[in-house]
Amino acid sequence: MKTVQTRTKTAPSCVSCSKQGRGAFCGLSTDALTGLDRAKSFGTYPRGQILFQAGSRATGVHCLSSGIVKLYRVGAGGKEQILRLAGPGDLLGHRAVLGERLHDHDAEAMTDVEVCYLPADTLAPLMAAASPLVRSLVRKLVEEAAEVEGRLVERSQLRAEVRLTAFLLHLAGKGDGPARFELPLSRQELADYLGAAPETVIRALAHLSKKRLIKLEGRFVEVLDRVRLTSAAEQPAD
Repeated sequence: MKTVQTRTKTAPSCVSCSKQGRGAFCGLSTDALTGLDRAKSFGTYPRGQILFQAGSRATGVHCLSSGIVKLYRVGAGGKEQILRLAGPGDLLGHRAVLGERLHDHDAEAMTDVEVCYLPADTLAPLMAAASPLVRSLVRKLVEEAAEVEGRLVERSQLRAEVRLTAFLLHLAGKGDGPARFELPLSRQELADYLGAAPETVIRALAHLSKKRLIKLEGRFVEVLDRVRLTSAAEQPAD
């Protein structure tokens, strides 16, 4: 990993930042913004620098002042899936901080970038001022966003049968032995959820049944061999 370089130029002020119009902190009072100014650090990252990685602890929030940062996940077989490109005024790492969870994606500088960094404990008083309901809703939104992104990565990188297998294991719940459950979706709804054609889903179900991994009885599914089904769900795209 490359070393972060620090510019000699003065850090932009949170009070008068030109990116404030699209920033998350633009609604704060002048006193609160001044407090952020005192707590933040400012530096630059060269192109190719990793700001944070999936699975690492979130220690703070990056506010991008200039440049472009690529946010991505590494999916099946080590294949990279870009989630979005962040530009000036965007926050990075805030989802993990607000959701009190590890980072679930990587962030890499695509150009030389200038970044203001706010330690997580700087944001704690601001979050504490929110009601328990708001804090709970924020954590829930973080979880839902992470789940949706995960499904998008699966759709782009995994075969329909592998996506279906992973979904069946999710419905089967935790455990080692057989499981029986009712599919909550019709074949058409299941196809829409998995991003596949209905005939593809029907063929995949029949294939899993033929391999004696599952047993189908109308809308009910019985997992016959969880170990082999789990192995099938971990196969990368062809």
